[in-house]
Amino acid sequence: MLRLGLTNIFIFFISAFTNAQQVGFQFYQGVNKPMVYFNTGTPQQYSFVNDTRIGLWVGNLDKLSISALMGISPEAYYKFSGLMVDLPLRYSFHNRIINSFAFGPSLDIKDTRTNKYRTKTIASILGELSFQGYSSDILKIHPYFGLKLMPNSISLQGTFYKYKVNVLSFGVRIDFGSKGKLIASKKIEITQQEIESSSPSVIEYVDVIYLKNGSIIRGMIIEQVPNVQVKIKTSDGSVFVHSLDQVLKLTKEPK
Repeated sequence: MLRLGLTNIFIFFISAFTNAQQVGFQFYQGVNKPMVYFNTGTPQQYSFVNDTRIGLWVGNLDKLSISALMGISPEAYYKFSGLMVDLPLRYSFHNRIINSFAFGPSLDIKDTRTNKYRTKTIASILGELSFQGYSSDILKIHPYFGLKLMPNSISLQGTFYKYKVNVLSFGVRIDFGSKGKLIASKKIEITQQEIESSSPSVIEYVDVIYLKNGSIIRGMIIEQVPNVQVKIKTSDGSVFVHSLDQVLKLTKEPK
């Protein structure tokens, strides 16, 4: 239990430092089929046993993720209790029949209170295929098929027996989680129109000539001779020239 706790803490730190996009809980429910190989002869097959695992996943379930899972040891067929810890690294295939492939280490930690024969923790290599199932933003359900292979035989304490255990498993994997680190968050998208509508409007000005006869001319002053005359071009392209003696005032006003 302590090892799993440390593993989960490690994953949370990895999530924080790498800004992982998703994190959540993972649950397995299925069956195991242990196949035991002794050094004395043919392999022995045992009845199906329960495969229940629960833990955390970090990463992106649509691409790459890693999990830390704990469950009951498949050695339950010996009536020995123990803790199983899996650390699968998963790569997902989007919209494929085979939804994902996972591999990684699996540790079967013995319980010395009930298992006095096994001398050490069993280390195995696990592989798993998941298939297309139900998927939403916060919940994914996929059937799986897995295989655990023990590379080396281990000894039964006090005997000359050596054995290794390979385990077939299948069932359903349930992933529950949210986007963001630990809290669901929505991606904020700002369109160009929203940017323009939220930006301060730009006010355009035009030159305005007020004449003493009451006329008002709007446009752009294109020439001004001090104390002599002013030339203005209106929006329709017309050009007017007025002596400054005719001008009441020059100003700029909004369009």
